[in-house]
Amino acid sequence: MLDTMKKGLETALRIASEAEVYASFSNFASVEIEKDKIHRLEAGSGGGIGIRAVVEGKVGFAYTSDPAKVEDCAREAVKLARVAGSDFRGFSEKQGAYQSVKGIFDPLIADLEVNERIAYAEMMIDAAKEVDGAIKVTGGEIGTSSGSRWIMNSNGVEISEDSTSIGASVSVALGEISAWDWQESKLLSNIDLESLAKETATLAVNSQKPVKTEGGIKSVILSPRAVSSLFSATAINHLLGDSIQEKRSPYMERVDEAVASDSVTIIDDGRYYNGTGSRIFDGEGTPSCRTVVIEDGILRGFLYDIYTARKEGVDSTGNASRSFDSTPKTAPSNFVIKPGNREEDELIAEVRDGIFVTDLIGAHTASRTSGEFSLLVHNGFRIEKGELGDPLGQVMISGSSPEVLENITLPGSSLRQYGAVISPSLLVEGMRISG
Repeated sequence: MLDTMKKGLETALRIASEAEVYASFSNFASVEIEKDKIHRLEAGSGGGIGIRAVVEGKVGFAYTSDPAKVEDCAREAVKLARVAGSDFRGFSEKQGAYQSVKGIFDPLIADLEVNERIAYAEMMIDAAKEVDGAIKVTGGEIGTSSGSRWIMNSNGVEISEDSTSIGASVSVALGEISAWDWQESKLLSNIDLESLAKETATLAVNSQKPVKTEGGIKSVILSPRAVSSLFSATAINHLLGDSIQEKRSPYMERVDEAVASDSVTIIDDGRYYNGTGSRIFDGEGTPSCRTVVIEDGILRGFLYDIYTARKEGVDSTGNASRSFDSTPKTAPSNFVIKPGNREEDELIAEVRDGIFVTDLIGAHTASRTSGEFSLLVHNGFRIEKGELGDPLGQVMISGSSPEVLENITLPGSSLRQYGAVISPSLLVEGMRISG
């Protein structure tokens, strides 16, 4: 692959003053579950090469899924650069030796056979039904991928890495009540499919016979999944450099000010062990690093790729995200909310009148600029006098993500990753509830 990429780079540099070649290829396979049965098997491979070329300070981009057409791709990037805008901020500079990152490649995933994937899916179906024979496994999937990515540019950057991932989801129903959950990891040993299925089925059982709750201002415990649903749509966007520069964040000109309770520390860690966003380098070749965003409630900075960093006069934080068919954009790697020292049942014991939220529905409707939201609670439970009580019927919670960060009083001690967010359960005071 490196020889092919060099050919593309050299072709672009015949006219371009600078150029960059990014490539990624992967193999993937999945087993789908539907209505208590194995429904579909899929497998394939894909990837390609993307090239950025700079002509007279303007950058053009083209891509191809056929490595044999890399020279044509390079010429197309040069052609597009001639008619592009002129706000180019440069490519990644050559680094010293890149540090290795543990836990991003597992040969057990790369070598997983079809019959093993099927066996895992059947185990999830059986495990869910062990909880209650009336449980219906309405859907689910086990998917794996293994692949490589490479980047080289005219500044001398040349780096590659191999990675794997496995993800599993399960949806169940008991009567009219549903529940679902999922796990994802870069290591096979960190996935517990039996527990995933049993815990999801147990959630459906415990959610039977929901009751109404009175509205008002209450204490709320957000599970790690609910935290991810909310913050992926709101708080993360507010902490990206492009959101600051485009005035789409409530945190403009607030560095070194308190923006959250003093129990909140948030770190974006691209080197987090077994983090699904961990990697040696980002989408521009910048080494992955650990960036403190909020420390004890104080805003310390934002996440940047090269473009937004140089526009701001700071260094990239290694947060460029891309595929071969897209240009880089700023995104979190592993958005880690620092845990506390209280187990989830201890958080519940602190609540006199409140609710426990397993998940939130409709987070995509939240305002990306202000963080305001009004969301439906899924698999919620009443909390009374320090004890988890009845399951709840339709309940809405509303507020804004800045308010949530300011009103977190206790983070739990156990971390779970959903998407880019690694979080414990969070006890939040003063949230608006409507039944």
